[in-house]
Amino acid sequence: MKKLLIISFLATLFVSCAKQPEAVQLKAEYPVRGADFGWLSEMEHDSVLFYDAENRPTDCIRLYQDAGMNAVRLRVWVNHSTGWSNLPDVLAMAKRVQEAGLPLMIDLHYSDFFADPAKQNIPEAWQQLNHEQLCEAVANHTREVLRALQEEGIYPIWIQIGNETTYGTLWPDGQLSKEEVDREAYLPKERITRDIRLDWRAYAELSNAGYDAAKEIMPEIICIVHVDNAFIPRVNWFNRFRAEGGKWDMIGLSHYPFTQDTLSWKEMNDRCKANVVALYEEFHTPVMMVEIGVKTEEMPTEAAACMRDYMTQMNGLEGYSGVFYWEPEVYGGWRPAEYIPLGWGSYNMGCMTPEGQLSEAANILYTDK
Repeated sequence: MKKLLIISFLATLFVSCAKQPEAVQLKAEYPVRGADFGWLSEMEHDSVLFYDAENRPTDCIRLYQDAGMNAVRLRVWVNHSTGWSNLPDVLAMAKRVQEAGLPLMIDLHYSDFFADPAKQNIPEAWQQLNHEQLCEAVANHTREVLRALQEEGIYPIWIQIGNETTYGTLWPDGQLSKEEVDREAYLPKERITRDIRLDWRAYAELSNAGYDAAKEIMPEIICIVHVDNAFIPRVNWFNRFRAEGGKWDMIGLSHYPFTQDTLSWKEMNDRCKANVVALYEEFHTPVMMVEIGVKTEEMPTEAAACMRDYMTQMNGLEGYSGVFYWEPEVYGGWRPAEYIPLGWGSYNMGCMTPEGQLSEAANILYTDK
């Protein structure tokens, strides 16, 4: 009987060990030329196909990887009603990224849906929490996501502590004054580093809760604080954040050169470069364009010219760590299911042709063609 118990224990131990995936510590190739594929699993569920240059259906990740893409970014929502971009969906996608041998960036929104400068909604499950409890919820969610990845042998290189938190996070608790942030953007930096601002303190504490939790689980992970509109100076923003104790390892920016009526895409690229230079000179921490998008289907020639200009300007720039195209796989008017009842149109800055192939802009970004 004792012998049978020992054999049973060893068999159980063997099965248990066999279930543990082998951890692979991937390294990033800088400058990064990545893609955010947050919608990919839903598009595949909707039977959207992607085609290579010979018009053969192919896996989207493989299509972009063959073109030169060398990293993937995935967003995480706390509990989205459709299930897309929630942790189980992200884990499934992260496994595919890992199997492809690609470094991973995790983008924590700390919300049940998109968090951006227009909205930073507290997740439904956190609605009744006070500030201290929200900090703990941020920390716990960060730990949960990273531990789940760790259990699958997946170790992201980067993690965003919030998404486009230009005006704070988890409103109204960690909300920053839009008027003050916008006004201070162009002031001499000496004007904004001395007085104590309680709204900034609350935001910094929430952000640091995520930062500290990420380092607790994965000490080597690179924590990114991400703000939008790379054409607007952001030195004052990060000085204010730092003055209230905010921590980061890398600065993340968004750059959408076709979104301003008063500026050309060339002017947008010029300002973006100037701001990357200024941020690195001020803080000596790397800067990454964690989102970029151009109007490929609507104006393919201009989009390609814009991308070539952007890549040329950033080539060899000190402190610049690379770029992730935001949802390049979208084409042909596809939109996620939740957009339909909201009356929202489809995303118009994917990086495919109308036929579902890589665009010229994509080839410029990923292959320098």
